Amino acid sequence: MTSAPDRPAAVLDELVVPGPTADLADRLDAVTAARPDAEAVTSPGESWTYAEVTATARRWARALRGHLADEPADRPVALAVEPTASAVVALLAVILSGRPVVPVDPMLPVERAALIRELSGGVPMDVAEVRQLGETDGAPEADLPTAGIDDPAVIFFTSGSTGRPKGLVHSHGAWLNQAYETRLALDLTPDDRLSLILPVSFGAGLDVLFMGLLNGATVCVYDPRVLGVGGLHAWLQEQRVTTVHGTPALLRAVLDHLPDGAPMKGVRLVTSCGEAIHSSQVEAIRARLDPGGRFTGVSGASEIGNLAFHRLDPDRPVPVGLLPVGRPAANKTIEVVDEAGVPVVVGATGEVAITSRFLARGYFGDPEQTAARFVRHPDGTTTYRGGDLGRWDADGVLHLLGRADAAVKVGGYLVEPAEVEAALLAFPEIREAVVSAVRPTDAVDGARTRLLAHVVPVETNQPVTPASVRRALRDRLPSWMVPAEVVMVPALPRNERGKIDRRALPTPPAPAAVDPAPGTETVIAAVWAQVLGLDRVGATDDFWALGGDSLAVEEMLAGVGTATGVGITTADAAATATVRELAALVDTRAGAAARVRTDVAGRLGRVAQAARAPRRPRRGAPSPQPPT
Repeated sequence: MTSAPDRPAAVLDELVVPGPTADLADRLDAVTAARPDAEAVTSPGESWTYAEVTATARRWARALRGHLADEPADRPVALAVEPTASAVVALLAVILSGRPVVPVDPMLPVERAALIRELSGGVPMDVAEVRQLGETDGAPEADLPTAGIDDPAVIFFTSGSTGRPKGLVHSHGAWLNQAYETRLALDLTPDDRLSLILPVSFGAGLDVLFMGLLNGATVCVYDPRVLGVGGLHAWLQEQRVTTVHGTPALLRAVLDHLPDGAPMKGVRLVTSCGEAIHSSQVEAIRARLDPGGRFTGVSGASEIGNLAFHRLDPDRPVPVGLLPVGRPAANKTIEVVDEAGVPVVVGATGEVAITSRFLARGYFGDPEQTAARFVRHPDGTTTYRGGDLGRWDADGVLHLLGRADAAVKVGGYLVEPAEVEAALLAFPEIREAVVSAVRPTDAVDGARTRLLAHVVPVETNQPVTPASVRRALRDRLPSWMVPAEVVMVPALPRNERGKIDRRALPTPPAPAAVDPAPGTETVIAAVWAQVLGLDRVGATDDFWALGGDSLAVEEMLAGVGTATGVGITTADAAATATVRELAALVDTRAGAAARVRTDVAGRLGRVAQAARAPRRPRRGAPSPQPPT
């Protein structure tokens, strides 16, 4: 292709659906021919034009081919990629050499990095080695191999449910399509300057890299882990960055370090990826953009790349709560299906199924798991079903509702932890929150399963306490959805990809037993113990956390009413989760001298016999189903 520097957009518009023999080298050549002297990638102390990137990557690729000539042709290279422009060139060189690259973050723990190299079987190398080979190799120029659309280009490893990292194989076609779909969704042009502040060992970091280079834009590399978040604002201005891409946690850190009232000048677009983002954070981001600046939520997964985009133009209101996923990415079909794989109606919940030719090729070295998640079709497309639940709204926007395997039973009710997290994040005093289900090893069918919330509060003059969080939630959620325990933490632990590491969440300290006070508290504690089949109940124990459910509540209400002579309702039980809270309510209604009958045991027996609702099982027995 001849150089056409005066018409770069016309040339770059040729990236549509990749053909059967399209590869990343062809696209890079086309961009270089259109913009040879334009800045392709920059990092502190480095700047490379497209002509320099392409020529150097090809030279290093030829040296790599000679150096690895005795290795199996399909053996990948496990490349330690520090956040520099040179590392980008080395990564491209491995791909151009005909081998898939396994990007390894040098900041990973040594054992984790070694495990990734072991699982990938890749030749371990670093950028300095690739550079040295390329600069000292005297081999004559030779043609580099041509890859097909389905040939592997990148294998990146992400956290697996078993605790071992899993490798996802992405083809040349997948990255070409990512560049195409992001150009359409984000209105990218060759004039854009993209921030690469995510590790390139992370799928979202690779996405930013390829969407920039394959669309003729400039990729600006900065690692806040090394250089600090505090310098990001000055760096954004210095590099004239126009589009900022990060996880919600990273974007929050960027905002926190902006000077008071300072906007992100010149930034026309901010995108969030990696996990769901709350409307309050989107509003905070939009408040710091120049007039006309836009926010777009990008949803995806390691197995599929980008799933959907939620574009919020400046005049569009932000939907309250967690931002919906949005509309499908180009060349990807999304369906919400039932267990039989049949699409459900608008508004109904089902599993999200994605079909495209440009998904991951599967899990590296794990054909069994690949076959379980990826279904190949004769036309070359693949359908992936990963267990995510979702629904379409009337406007054609996809909402994710958690995972099919994430729902838990609490007090006999099915609860989605993500729904509780959304309720927590709706409070302006809470910065971040994650909700987990804690189930004792001797629990049966959800008995005594309880919710545990880890909360990062916003620093204010009014401190947020576990008690205040639970009180606020009771106004919004049914009692069984209110976490039995709230742990305040300064920050949530995150893995190397910036996602919350649930395994590293701190274990809450065992609560100290609080004996019930004589009188009403002691009576109510005795009622609870009999209804729930427990030896003892403390004054601050939570009825739902102890295993109470909708059936046990009715029996408990009858027992407390008979024992104290004070009538209480289901609404009262929902508003007073502990023995102490319920006792205070009873005493208030009965007056200062609440008449507590002394024949508690006998009366409880008569209550249980007269109003024999189906009892909650004692430990070890199966639980009945809750009413629906």
